[in-house]
Amino acid sequence: MRIGAVERAEEAALGEEEAQRAGFASLDELRQDLRDGEGRRLYRIELCGIEVDRRVPLRQESALAPQEAAAIEAKLSRWDKANGREGYHRSILDAIAAGSGVAAARIAEQLGVEKLKLKRDVRKLKELGLTESLDVGYGLSPRGRALLAILEAHR
Repeated sequence: MRIGAVERAEEAALGEEEAQRAGFASLDELRQDLRDGEGRRLYRIELCGIEVDRRVPLRQESALAPQEAAAIEAKLSRWDKANGREGYHRSILDAIAAGSGVAAARIAEQLGVEKLKLKRDVRKLKELGLTESLDVGYGLSPRGRALLAILEAHR
């Protein structure tokens, strides 16, 4: 979401229309929702729109150029080195590929890491367009499957 402007608003100048635009049924409802206290300040935040999640079209790309696959592989290798676990990010991709929809807790247990750490690492893979969140667990995107096929061919 993009924020266009943030400006201080005077409570006394608010009207019914502004309250409704802010998602309240009435001005009274808005005022009841405000916190009490001497330092109470009210701001008007303008939303300019919602940006398209660039990961969505990225993860649909099933044809990876060799140099792009090599760049991703190098990035995973750097992350693995920083983690002190060679092949760690690849093992996450393999675990997701083996059972789409497997919960994070189960993958974390399988890999011997804390669940919150695994979730952070899956988000990094998601930024590269390799994974996607499901209602339960994770799945490989077409881009993630393409990368694994290329990496497997190099073994």
